[in-house]
Amino acid sequence: MIQPNQPLSPSPASAWLTTYEVVQLPSGKCVGMLPVDALSFTDDKGQIPQFLRVRLERKGKTSAEDTTSAEDTIDTLKLAERVIRAGMVEPRIVDTPEEESAGKGIQLLRLTYMDKIALLVWAIGGKAAMDAAQRFPESEKTDLQLVAE
Repeated sequence: MIQPNQPLSPSPASAWLTTYEVVQLPSGKCVGMLPVDALSFTDDKGQIPQFLRVRLERKGKTSAEDTTSAEDTIDTLKLAERVIRAGMVEPRIVDTPEEESAGKGIQLLRLTYMDKIALLVWAIGGKAAMDAAQRFPESEKTDLQLVAE
């Protein structure tokens, strides 16, 4: 914290370094993620996508009237990919097969749809949101049988 009447000096390099959080994905793989800024959640026009705006206005609560259109699904995937590009630092996201072959990182196509959505959920609410999104934890799964009436 800056004290009154104290001369300013440049911050050391260590003050600029941010450690990333390791996030385990539904695929079982792990990635390193940094927090993303609010601009990462905007579309190409600088707007928050409609499907996300509605959920933010309701503070994440769903409604019986909620529907997901094909357009919403595409918008969600585009948003997830923007967020991943902004926050995923290990492995790094690269654009070409040549960069991937050279070991510089992975292409977005290597992440499954569910992994992309999980990273979007993490970016919005961190580990608590990821935990809440796991509706059927492994320990609570049971074998169900169909019973005729």
